Amino acid sequence: TLLDEDVSKKIAQAGKETKRLAIQTGISTEQINKGYYQVVSAFGETSDSYDILQKATENARAGNVAVADSVSILSTVMKGYDSVNAETAKKVSDLGFMTVKLGETEFPALAKNMGKVIPLAGAMSAEMEEVFGAMATLTGVTGDTSVVSTQLRGVFSALTKPTAQMEQTIKALGYESGKAMIESEGLQGTLEMLRRASGGSEQRLAQMFGRVEALNAVLALTGPQAESFTEKTAAMY
Repeated sequence: TLLDEDVSKKIAQAGKETKRLAIQTGISTEQINKGYYQVVSAFGETSDSYDILQKATENARAGNVAVADSVSILSTVMKGYDSVNAETAKKVSDLGFMTVKLGETEFPALAKNMGKVIPLAGAMSAEMEEVFGAMATLTGVTGDTSVVSTQLRGVFSALTKPTAQMEQTIKALGYESGKAMIESEGLQGTLEMLRRASGGSEQRLAQMFGRVEALNAVLALTGPQAESFTEKTAAMY
């Protein structure tokens, strides 16, 4: 139903690729077939479809997650950053596994929760490395993967739709918007500038970010976890 033109030929080719990947990875053909359906459903038919499927299947084996769920995190990030190709799929995979290595999380948890963060992060032009660096820094410190993803969503939401206090502060720092600030200073630089602008007042920071979830992330990333955030983001690059 998702394929055009010579469907029989394409199904035969998909069968060959599925068998090849099953032999290579030990993942069942049923899982790989579901993964391929997800790839075509998410991205359409492209020259990179099988390369993306290969990366998703390798992730499934290494990360102990279903192939379809592996496709899901690739889809979320690639679409969020408007960069759908095999090269970006590899980059997202590498960032995901580095987050597992440096943080207190697992690949299935990332696959389930990154969708809370990525659309806003991509829209705000935050670099992938900083977003995954923040996840690696905060997981196990301010909460589990689900909690941290909610916290980071709160941070980006506050910068996307600023409170009066946030908007006033951003303007005073010489930027037109939170997005312009992130594009110029990066995520970490933006948060540090806002922290300094608050004069060290948690109450003023709370007025800027609005939600306690976001405030918890900001206080950690610009306070006791600032050095860790720098180091883990550098590792992502």
